[in-house]
Amino acid sequence: MRCCAFRPGPGITLSVSIFYCQGSSSARNRRTSSEVGASEGDSAASAIARQWFLVTMSVVVGRVAYLAWKHGFRLAMMWVVNLATDPGIDLIAYTPLRLRRA
Repeated sequence: MRCCAFRPGPGITLSVSIFYCQGSSSARNRRTSSEVGASEGDSAASAIARQWFLVTMSVVVGRVAYLAWKHGFRLAMMWVVNLATDPGIDLIAYTPLRLRRA
């Protein structure tokens, strides 16, 4: 009898287990929960995060180079400081007054 086993995806390790399919016992390969770890997903997520970080850094460095070339090094550094401190300043600026008093 042919059994109703699923094939695991690529890169997934296999283990042998016994199960009953259509009244007969059969050995099949299946994924075990301990073998399907988060390492495969983590490596993909970390690769995507690394790529986004490199794209972001290349845009920032490109903008700094453009500003330094067009308007001077001082203005380029002012833009970098503004970029780095803007989230904190926005947090202070847009916090309601009733939350600022401590």
